[in-house]
Amino acid sequence: MDWLKSNAATVIGWLLVAGTVAVSTGAQLQVVQDTAILVDVHDNRLHKLESDVRVLDEVIRRQDSVLTRQEQTTRELDRLVIELKTVVKGRHD
Repeated sequence: MDWLKSNAATVIGWLLVAGTVAVSTGAQLQVVQDTAILVDVHDNRLHKLESDVRVLDEVIRRQDSVLTRQEQTTRELDRLVIELKTVVKGRHD
């Protein structure tokens, strides 16, 4: 007990250091946990965005295909109109 009385300041100092380390470590752990939560949220958002981009790419590919067919059909209709005009003009001459 005499040792404790004679070294009380040192013991109190070490207890304060240990307490400070514990509080600091707890705060750091909280920051790590908060960061992990944010990473998970952002990771989920990123996966959703990637999925949306894949869907949009597929929609654009389909629209390009439809547009190509429409352009081909329009050219064919233009040829038929020219042929019809030729036939009609030939009958009137």
